[in-house]
Amino acid sequence: MPITTDQRGRLAEEQAKQLLESKGYKILVQRYKCKLGEIDLIATDQESLVAVEVKYRRTYSDAAESISHRQRKRILNTLGYFLFEHQDLSLEYPFLRIDVVLLCEASEPIHLINAWQSQDEVYEFY
Repeated sequence: MPITTDQRGRLAEEQAKQLLESKGYKILVQRYKCKLGEIDLIATDQESLVAVEVKYRRTYSDAAESISHRQRKRILNTLGYFLFEHQDLSLEYPFLRIDVVLLCEASEPIHLINAWQSQDEVYEFY
C-alpha cells in the first residue's frame, strides 16, 4: 500500500525532530495549530525560540521553492499567536528564529538556520 501525503509529512516531521534533538534542540510542540495556521515544530535552541518549517519533496530545490511568501507570512503570524498564548516563553527565550528542514528521497536532511528574517515580512503580533 503506498504511503499517503499526510503520512509522508508526519515521517518528515519525525526525521526533522530527531535531527534537531541530536543538535541539542528541545522540541516544545509538534504540529502547533491555531486559527491563523500551523507550525510544524516549535523548539528552543539556547536562548532562541525557533519555529521550524519541514518540507519534503523530490529534490531539495523543490522543497525550498515550495515555501511561498504567503506561507512565510502565515508562519510568522502563527508564531505571534503562539507567543500571545505563551507569553512566559518571551521572557525565557528573548530571541526568535525561523528554521527550515528540507528533506528529499535517499538524502540526509538539510537544516537551514534562520532561514528568513521577520523584518522581510509584514506580520502582526497579537
